[in-house]
Amino acid sequence: MKKKLYVLRHCKTLFNEKNIVSGQTDCPLLEYSVNYSILSKESQLESYILISSPLNRCVLTGKILQTQSGLQISSSTDSRIIERNMGILEGKKRCELFKEYPDYFFNGHFKEYMTPPMGESFDEFKFRITSFSHSIEKMLLKNNIIICSHNQALRMLTAIIKDKQFENIPKYPNGLVQKLL
Repeated sequence: MKKKLYVLRHCKTLFNEKNIVSGQTDCPLLEYSVNYSILSKESQLESYILISSPLNRCVLTGKILQTQSGLQISSSTDSRIIERNMGILEGKKRCELFKEYPDYFFNGHFKEYMTPPMGESFDEFKFRITSFSHSIEKMLLKNNIIICSHNQALRMLTAIIKDKQFENIPKYPNGLVQKLL
């Protein structure tokens, strides 16, 4: 019997607050609370494997989940679920980027299918997340899994698993555990 898959976007960061593109650049957390109520409803007797992006904002969020929930959660990191490399856009405010790189944005959002200057292409990003999704398929036969990652990475994982278009997957809120499967 297949087990359950949950996703968790890291807690809110300074870059989230200031509307700065983070990509693979790490930044400090501003919030230290995770809403894990869906796990509490499922079963206190279940055990979970937490797979986290190696960026500190995700590792810390995973530790917060473990501490606050009191659930049996073993953890590891996987570099394949690190956020998309946004190249020279990282660390800059979006409002400045709209002016400096107008061709890369539409309605205030990065055009996801474009490759950021000196960044990771959409196809490279998708390939990396697809590789990760294949590796957890067998794990799900025996384990409940929680993936703690980043907005674009979780949206891509959701699109792959649910066979949907990336642009149709909504933004994930910070610090909320959600059931994917």
